[in-house]
Amino acid sequence: MTDLWQALADKLKVLTADWASFAALGSFLVYLFGYLSLRFHLTAFGITADLAVFDERYLFAGFRFLVYLCAAVPIVVLLGLLAAVVGWLLFYLPYRVLPAFVRERISAYLASRWQTFKHWWSSPTRLALGGIVLSVALIQFVMRRCFVFSNLLVRESLPGPEWLKSLLLNEYDGFRSLFFAGLIAGVSVSAILLFLALTRATQTFGSHLLTALLVFLVAVQILLLPVNHGTLIADKNVPRVAAVSFNAEQANLLDSSQEIWQIWEGQESLTFLVRDKQDAGKRPTLVILPRKEVVKIEVSRFDPILSILFHP
Repeated sequence: MTDLWQALADKLKVLTADWASFAALGSFLVYLFGYLSLRFHLTAFGITADLAVFDERYLFAGFRFLVYLCAAVPIVVLLGLLAAVVGWLLFYLPYRVLPAFVRERISAYLASRWQTFKHWWSSPTRLALGGIVLSVALIQFVMRRCFVFSNLLVRESLPGPEWLKSLLLNEYDGFRSLFFAGLIAGVSVSAILLFLALTRATQTFGSHLLTALLVFLVAVQILLLPVNHGTLIADKNVPRVAAVSFNAEQANLLDSSQEIWQIWEGQESLTFLVRDKQDAGKRPTLVILPRKEVVKIEVSRFDPILSILFHP
């Protein structure tokens, strides 16, 4: 009995150590994803955040990203099921009504093609090359496009292609959800090709080099997911301020000709966007105030700030 308890205790210690390692790695990844998401969200607005390297808001942003990521996975599954149903209706049903000898010939042809396909993709070099081509295309033409969005609050017009601008300005989350689900699907296919390349028994020096390159590209894609989330997906609704009271005197930052929104609340400062109501052609300005001087902020509602600025 003593040996049994000792064995159970040893297994519990190993399990505890493993869970501690997994928890530490998970916390680091959540923090890293939150850092990328929040920083690029502020970069898109054009705000210099007075945040330390270690701040709990990065952790909260990381969890928001993971929740959105998990919520987008069912969309990928649903689209996959929809594609399967469409394929079944378009190909399998007509195939079933064909004469038996025609179905046999088609089955034999497809079986031979499938064997050729399996043989072709049994090489780790081809798998890695396929993953590299897909990864480069996804990074170059889709995932890095969000980098054009910076300092948007003080720009005259939105940069970038029209499809990306409409994705950013659309007030409904459906299109952005589909876009993010497409990113997840693309990254998943690249990761699957990487896994298949790594698990092939016959490896060469060239396949090792290509697989190492694919590992790097898949890691870049994973890091670009929170970047795209922070730039395109993260909430762009900001509070419209009715009045601001200061420490020294109860003065209003506003006059009747100005509109103001609170964009960011930092550790030592508050950032506001101020726009002249009477001069529509004049661009808004960012006003940074010391946080210790502000006593009270009155908020009237929350506005989709980018839609207001670029959809007059």
